[in-house]
Amino acid sequence: MADNIQKTLEIRVNYSEALNGIAKYRMELDRAKAEAKAMTDKLKEYDKELKAKAITETEYSKKVLEVQKALAANKQEQQQYADAIRTSEKVIKNQITQQNEAEDSLKAMRAQLSNLTKEYDELGKTAREGAEGIEKLNAINDLTDKLKEAEEATEAPVEEAPAEPEPTKEE
Repeated sequence: MADNIQKTLEIRVNYSEALNGIAKYRMELDRAKAEAKAMTDKLKEYDKELKAKAITETEYSKKVLEVQKALAANKQEQQQYADAIRTSEKVIKNQITQQNEAEDSLKAMRAQLSNLTKEYDELGKTAREGAEGIEKLNAINDLTDKLKEAEEATEAPVEEAPAEPEPTKEE
């Protein structure tokens, strides 16, 4: 009983953190989009100045190049925020699935496997090769084995755990 309450509280805290993160990322994404629009408007202004011969071709080219570089960086920033939003939404969906499904249901185990894999993927090389990485990898492999056993009974497709990292060979 205490374990269920702790899991529920943990899910709610993570859910709340993820929602706050999504809200933050959406605000940053909106800000980045507004900046991109301002830069696009600036390009149109430069076009008008060039047509009115208020600036030279060289000045125009310099200004346009600067804005285009800024737009490219802005586009990458927007993509990062969109990816973060998508990832957070997936985590929330997985947590809701885990919470709503029976503890050892295949659906709940898949959601848990997805979250564990995400956590493992986010670890740096040192952490992956350290105790934390080994612990997560063992949890992933154990859960994958449980899923394989259960899915073999229903002949459902089996999701594979990430391969264990191979030691790099120094040449």
